[in-house]
Amino acid sequence: MERKLKDGTVLVNKWPNKKKSAFSMTFDDGFQAHYTHVRSILNTYGFKGTFYINPKTINKRINNFEDTDERYAYWDQLAKMAREGHEIASHSFSHPHLNEMPIGDEKTRGTLLYELYESKRIIEEKIPNYNCINIAYPYGFHNSQLDEYISKYYEAARSAGNTPNSSSPSEEEFLDLNSKLILWRKTREKPEDDLKKLKRFIRWIKKESISTEKWAILVAHEVLPFSKLSTTDSFEPTSNEWLIGLCEWLKNASERDEIWVDTVANVTKYIKERDYFDYAIKTKSMNELKITIKTTFDPLIYNFPLTIEIIVPESWHSVELSYNGQKEIKKPYRRDNQTYITTNVIPHDRLLTLKQNK
Repeated sequence: MERKLKDGTVLVNKWPNKKKSAFSMTFDDGFQAHYTHVRSILNTYGFKGTFYINPKTINKRINNFEDTDERYAYWDQLAKMAREGHEIASHSFSHPHLNEMPIGDEKTRGTLLYELYESKRIIEEKIPNYNCINIAYPYGFHNSQLDEYISKYYEAARSAGNTPNSSSPSEEEFLDLNSKLILWRKTREKPEDDLKKLKRFIRWIKKESISTEKWAILVAHEVLPFSKLSTTDSFEPTSNEWLIGLCEWLKNASERDEIWVDTVANVTKYIKERDYFDYAIKTKSMNELKITIKTTFDPLIYNFPLTIEIIVPESWHSVELSYNGQKEIKKPYRRDNQTYITTNVIPHDRLLTLKQNK
């Protein structure tokens, strides 16, 4: 016989809103195409992406003078993307082989600590009220010594590898997040060729991520219309048509609750908040429950809402939920002979008050 849980018990969903798996789209090197093409495509479908940039190559606008390389984005464009909910993350300051650099210090160019610190510093300076918590290793190379320094500046680090990530990575695994790079033939004759590869990638997501409830990460670089691919010499360019096809499928899969699509930062926040979640029942009666929920993380960084389920008395047919000055009316539901409500809440010393709504 299954053990009956007590009223006031709080359960945290593995993924937000009861989605089955997680997926992040990441784009490297700060290309202008990320603003002109990728941003538009993702916004059309309501998705947020992670954009790993090297501050050294980002263009500037100073007193109407443009210091430009037309292939790369501008800071004001990146700031706009951040305001829209996309993640602007670090790819080091200048894209060197980090594991071959002397440790140095934060002020000395050509050293590891300069590359890690200066990239984060500039991103947070150029984008107001923003925390850069995530980095992608240039070329995917790193080692345990590098990871130790990375952890002083960042909460997560994307590496290489062709398998999805666990739904609960260890601290070491958060500094070695697997990601899948799509490799393209040098000569691509027609968009249909890309779409054949898209079908194989979708099969990979279904088999390796959705069926195992894991977190998959896509790596892409420059993204252009198929007709423009021949005009670039960038590394493994992706076509707009391929990305649109992927987003179309992801939208449908998300609506079926098969997959949650979000930035690397937000998935990182959700996992760590979930895995270190704690709560205490302050008051419990047949008419009222008071519950405090919390985590041990910095609230200025870890501010992503968790999806939680709370067990309430079976006699409650409507529930008034109050927290942080807000009130909601929740309709309970039955599962496994228990009565639940579901809500989303940021877990930082929040007092939740639940009452039977009569």
